[in-house]
Amino acid sequence: MIAKALNFVALVPRRPTEALDRLSAVVQSRWEARHLRRGQYHSYGLDDVLQIAGKAIKSNLCDFLAEPQLGELENAIEARWKSFFLDGPFQMAHNGDISLGRLCYCTTRAICPETVVETGVCYGVTSSFILQALQCNAKGHLYSIDLPPLHHSADGVVGRLIPESLRNRWTLHRGSSRRLLGPLLKSLDSIGLFVHDSLHTYRNMKMEMNLAWSAMCPGGVLIADDVQGNRAFQEISESENATCAIVLAEERKAASCGLIVKPS
Repeated sequence: MIAKALNFVALVPRRPTEALDRLSAVVQSRWEARHLRRGQYHSYGLDDVLQIAGKAIKSNLCDFLAEPQLGELENAIEARWKSFFLDGPFQMAHNGDISLGRLCYCTTRAICPETVVETGVCYGVTSSFILQALQCNAKGHLYSIDLPPLHHSADGVVGRLIPESLRNRWTLHRGSSRRLLGPLLKSLDSIGLFVHDSLHTYRNMKMEMNLAWSAMCPGGVLIADDVQGNRAFQEISESENATCAIVLAEERKAASCGLIVKPS
């Protein structure tokens, strides 16, 4: 705690806007933990989610699980993980779950988006699955937004797990989604896939999903991690008349991610 406090104090004169964003995030998280109720979601396993979402997307998503490129990527991530990140700056829980990665891979393969936007990168687990799918599609680009934790080595390891062979389809924007997401979306014609995995407060999730939904092309897909903490995912799926809205129970951590398909 003392180290974090000292890092924050040192940040204020160098990056005052970033310091304000970090302080605001802490205040939001603590206030919501006391005053807002958690979301109430019925969640499904990965196979069921892929089957249900596949009907809305009009694609057999389960078929993509058998692709050798997916298995090779998962093996590569496991190997790199053991080599580099036993004592890294990110908490293990901040990384995307394997089931979330597979969901993103299958969805990306199915809808072949030209443009994907992601908030929250950490070591780049989910990013790698998306980029591998784009590579298999031979089209598309991933734009990521990430504000790493206050740690002397954090900036250097954001996205570290992403294989070099996939990085030509990746652009990283450093900062908070609060400041960067709106301008980024305005600079893009439209997006086919959006993945939220940054600050999981109701206010931030609702802001991100509203912006992304407005910028999303018909038939696009929105995926949000850690939806169980509040009602943001439920509200957006109900208010936007989504073709499909379903929640996945993640495999390796006590969390859920949601998927919404925009009407085409």
